[in-house]
Amino acid sequence: MREYDQAIGRIAACCSAVGASYRGYLDQRGRQLVTINYRNGVFTLVTSPSDGYFRAMSVRQLSNLEDFDITRSEPIVDVENELTDLFDNLQTANIRIDYLTETDESTSLEYFDGYRTMKPLYVFEDGFGPKAFDESLAELDQISRKAFNQTLDRLDVDIDRPEETAGSEEQPQETYGRAFH
Repeated sequence: MREYDQAIGRIAACCSAVGASYRGYLDQRGRQLVTINYRNGVFTLVTSPSDGYFRAMSVRQLSNLEDFDITRSEPIVDVENELTDLFDNLQTANIRIDYLTETDESTSLEYFDGYRTMKPLYVFEDGFGPKAFDESLAELDQISRKAFNQTLDRLDVDIDRPEETAGSEEQPQETYGRAFH
């Protein structure tokens, strides 16, 4: 448990060192969630005391845009193979990309909504510090943006403020216990 507490402290120190704002929460399953605002992006770090690493996630979703009609996107069944090919070319050994869908309530069709990119952060290792933290989030953000922008071009979806698509799938709720901030 001591290593876990030190890793949480190391994340807070890295955020402070690079000028990122952050909030930490414990969810109802005992997982630690840290929401980080950095480099014009929102990242979520997730771990639990039994994990040996943090999962850093970057999420970009069309549904984060206010008043966006998801039917401006395309049904996932029509573009799934193209999306899979796209993010197969972007994934690295350390980064996983999953596409997200949103269901149109009137038709029950699933539409492309965005991507979740994930990368392990080995915060428990001695060499982990602000430089590794910064480089990891920069790589995650770069791949997330590239996948999202290439897909928007392919789907011919024009949005005014792409930065507003960044967010977190696992939005901490106030009912979660605040771990640190």
